[in-house]
Amino acid sequence: MPEQGRSNRFARLAAALIAAAALPACAVVPKSQLDESLQLTRSLRAENARLKDQVVDLQAQNRDASDRALDDVRRLAARDEAIERLRRSVQEYQDDRDRLEAAYRRLAAGLGRSSDVASAPADPEGPAEPAEVH
Repeated sequence: MPEQGRSNRFARLAAALIAAAALPACAVVPKSQLDESLQLTRSLRAENARLKDQVVDLQAQNRDASDRALDDVRRLAARDEAIERLRRSVQEYQDDRDRLEAAYRRLAAGLGRSSDVASAPADPEGPAEPAEVH
């Protein structure tokens, strides 16, 4: 038991020495240095708040830019589809024109007017209506 009392006293003595060493250290800091650290803390908090606001603004700008980019992609896709439809339409028109020209040439050749068809320039509005034969 005397052992236990001695270790208990030793623990109290160590705690007292630590407390005594810590107290003067806090008391030694000049008030101006403490005020300076408080001012620095305030300015860092204000800077942190400003940076957080800037992050929020940049995130909003990023979302807007992403939305615009998606809209642009959709518009470009719609434009590409329209161009493809127009290209197919023109190709179909040209194929139809070639088919009608070939049919007209066959009809004209069948009627014995092959020399007229070969020498006649292509009419941009298409062939004239054939006259009715009585």
